Amino acid sequence: MLNASSTSSRGLLAWLNPLQAEEFEWAQEVTPFSNIAWPVGGGLMYLLMIYALHNYMKGKLAACRQPCHSARLYFVDRKALNVATATRFHNCFLVVLSIVLSCGIWVEVLRFGAVWNAKTHAMLAHHETENPEQFLKLMVKASEKMFSVQLAVPWYNLNCHKWCILQPEVQEQLHDGSAAPVESMEWCDVSANPLTGRLYWWIYMAYLWKYYDFVDTVLLVLKKKNLIFLHVFHHATVPLCAWMAFEGRLLMPLWMGMGINSVVHGLMYYYYYLRECGIQVWWRRLVTQIQTSQFVLGAIMTLYGVFHFFKMPTIVISDSGLPWFSYSRGCDAESWAIYTCGAFNLAFLFLFMHWYVTTYNMPKKARATLSGHEKTC
Repeated sequence: MLNASSTSSRGLLAWLNPLQAEEFEWAQEVTPFSNIAWPVGGGLMYLLMIYALHNYMKGKLAACRQPCHSARLYFVDRKALNVATATRFHNCFLVVLSIVLSCGIWVEVLRFGAVWNAKTHAMLAHHETENPEQFLKLMVKASEKMFSVQLAVPWYNLNCHKWCILQPEVQEQLHDGSAAPVESMEWCDVSANPLTGRLYWWIYMAYLWKYYDFVDTVLLVLKKKNLIFLHVFHHATVPLCAWMAFEGRLLMPLWMGMGINSVVHGLMYYYYYLRECGIQVWWRRLVTQIQTSQFVLGAIMTLYGVFHFFKMPTIVISDSGLPWFSYSRGCDAESWAIYTCGAFNLAFLFLFMHWYVTTYNMPKKARATLSGHEKTC
């Protein structure tokens, strides 16, 4: 793995090279687009660009030509541009890209699980032979929570960095001497930065392409289609949400969130490609349902992350008499990222559900007018 000093000299193309994916590492100010200025500035520039382009396409006031029988100024209404070919290419490109990204992410998730499954199998054999009593005390909690230790260890390593030394049941055994730190640290990655290697390179690629999704809105505005708040809000904030998940080391939202979102994007853009080609399909409502369900799953992921992160929660009264929430960290993640990403996910879920209910409860004739701005994910 390359360190920060060596990676800082790499160009952007080197970061995008799949042959160097094993060397990937998310590092603030080193990895391209890892500074918060990119998602925040990119979102703001997107909003300004869409606002300016929308006003431009609306038209302008021009001097009245002779003969002029009314006011001196009249309104010039600009016609919608014919960007059908560009839209078809855009949608087709994103279908292919989504398939590649989803395959890359899910293949690496399976490979990650297989590697840790093999490690766990080897450690099981070793501990059962060398010191079965200490091993059983250390891993009994993990085997209770899942079907077996061999399933629990890869799953926890996918979702909870440093779980094998931070979870309270392990901490107790480390403090009372029934388990040694060296023995405990065998069961998970205890490095300072878990966001390394091929799995997170693929997730990083998915993050970068969120900036390209801005083109969706540009094409809609050039066609003079109406925009809804959900569409604009979603596109403007998704890069920031992905950045916060990276910076906060939220492992489950990264691999599961980006993996599922890539699959949903592939289906969604395939539907838009067919529609742009004039092909009507029966499963339009199904696309919206799948879009919404991913944020339901996101809410479940947030609750799962809260359960594993906030351990032994208590209310403590400070010296000033004010209550204070105290807890022990069960995973190596940032609490601010859990709060903010959870809040954004709930906002997306509410907006999608509201849009779904209002869209499919209206008359069919009124619903047909929404075809221009239903692209929301």
